[in-house]
Amino acid sequence: MKPVFFKPWAWLNGVLGFAGRGSLRISRGVFLWIGILLLCVFLPHEGVTKPKKKPKRDYFKIDHTLTEIYEESLIQTFNVVGSGGIGSSACEDWLARPQQDDSAGSSIPAKEIGDEGEVLNPINTADMVLDKIINMGQKVWQVVANGQPVSQFKSAVATAIPQGARCWWDLEGWWEPRSRLVSVTFKNVYRWEVVKLTYRIIWLPGGQVRNRGRYVGYATVQPVSVKVRWGFHLNVEVHVPTVFNQGTADDPIGAMLLQVNYRVSSLLNVVDQGQAFHVNGLGQFKRLP
Repeated sequence: MKPVFFKPWAWLNGVLGFAGRGSLRISRGVFLWIGILLLCVFLPHEGVTKPKKKPKRDYFKIDHTLTEIYEESLIQTFNVVGSGGIGSSACEDWLARPQQDDSAGSSIPAKEIGDEGEVLNPINTADMVLDKIINMGQKVWQVVANGQPVSQFKSAVATAIPQGARCWWDLEGWWEPRSRLVSVTFKNVYRWEVVKLTYRIIWLPGGQVRNRGRYVGYATVQPVSVKVRWGFHLNVEVHVPTVFNQGTADDPIGAMLLQVNYRVSSLLNVVDQGQAFHVNGLGQFKRLP
């Protein structure tokens, strides 16, 4: 007599009423496959997670901006003081025409320039209002236009000098120029660098009138490097919203705010960002939040 073994596939056939129905019978092999599938579905899977659906990524979408600031030695590499230097071109333009004092509404007489650049008719420093700080330069100028640097930094400058002065040449005791190198990187959602801008902020501090005060002879923003990927456009403008006296009436300190605005545009969106900086006649620099 053969031993009787429990046959689950035969029991299942009996329960389902499939016994004796030919092709509808559940064989041992089919039963085993059903069991394996059930184990795969219901047993816990340690260390295996269902992959999340990634959101739609757009190459043209700006997702991240990084700003870095570096201090550097300027004198050894750049001609920033004296004839032909930064600010000198602006002085020559200002001295060639009358300057309008925005606060008082009066015209300041122009200096006369000799054939060899000699400045005639020097100003009387007693006529200067030392605690009244004015900007004889520009209030708005463009640094980058459509991804290309604009090479006008020698004449596009702002000042924080006393009222009555016609140029930073009218003051004395200037210190060596100061500078900061600013790097701004725009990245898309893939963290690719689509726009990278590097520019230099230069300002001339320390000027005095009769050993009083500390003023900013000029401040400018100079483009150094511009990298723009295909499909993107970059425009950069500098605004000088205000110049002011950071010190006292007896000991004035000329100071100014520099606002550098960036506009990055693509086929799908436009991103406007900006960064504000504070510089003064003591040579101090601060990035504002």
